[in-house]
Amino acid sequence: MELRSRRLDGPARGIIMTMLGAVLFSLMPLWVRSVQPPFAPAMVFYRALLGSATMAVLVLGLPAYRAQLRELLRRPRLLALLAGMGACMGTSTLFYFLALTHTTVAKALLLSYTSPIYVAILGPLVLKEPSHRLTWVAVALGLTGIACITEPQHLLTVQSSEAIGILAGLLSGLGFGGVFLFGRYLAPHVSSLVRVMAGGTVVSLLMLPWMFQTDLSFLTHNFLWLALLGIVCMAIPFALFFQGQSYIPAQASSLISLLEPVCGIFIGYLAFGETLSPLAGLGAALILISTYLAGRTAGGP
Repeated sequence: MELRSRRLDGPARGIIMTMLGAVLFSLMPLWVRSVQPPFAPAMVFYRALLGSATMAVLVLGLPAYRAQLRELLRRPRLLALLAGMGACMGTSTLFYFLALTHTTVAKALLLSYTSPIYVAILGPLVLKEPSHRLTWVAVALGLTGIACITEPQHLLTVQSSEAIGILAGLLSGLGFGGVFLFGRYLAPHVSSLVRVMAGGTVVSLLMLPWMFQTDLSFLTHNFLWLALLGIVCMAIPFALFFQGQSYIPAQASSLISLLEPVCGIFIGYLAFGETLSPLAGLGAALILISTYLAGRTAGGP
């Protein structure tokens, strides 16, 4: 069933796909702030459910993908890897929300974006992808940029009560790193649409207990916003990320994804009138440099 492997001879294509996916992910606040009441676990559940359902319609409607699904049922190892990827997608989100409730937003955001560190360390071991000498420079610049965006003064003091939040933030970053590693490993074997469908299905199952804390009116009242979260801010960007991984290494993909908070700054400024501080602007510039270096490591221009 193995799909024809794509050589990494079109890195620019993978870079553009990953950047576009990051831009779409950054639109999430537009729809999240429209959901009422703002119950995060239910939003995560319906986002995953509607996103995976959209992918299922596409996958089941095309004979080639149906054949791939039938073959997957005879490949328990690939099914286990898909389940692992979905578990990383779900737990990373769960731990991120847990971090938000036990520490500051700045620390939760910074720790959740430590995924490039884990990918840089584990990529050469798990995927046998050589580590580029610019990778660690890009990682350092990217994390420094995130720290600037979240304002360093909010990162320097740590309360004893924040221990759970900090641990959850680190686990969230590790989970996001796992998504990139699993996705890259599966790239030659499973199409991007099937990976998104499988991952979203696993997330929906993980979040199912929280769904029962809301009634049907939550879905009907917020259906448009939840559909946008599921399709525009999950299904399409993850499909772009996973398709891009056919052309660029996991290390480059995780670094380019740091473009998301940069776009988030400008969305907050344009849509919500949030302050665009000089320090945040510096952080955005550092992340853009990091993204450029990541493109160089992937063989881009």
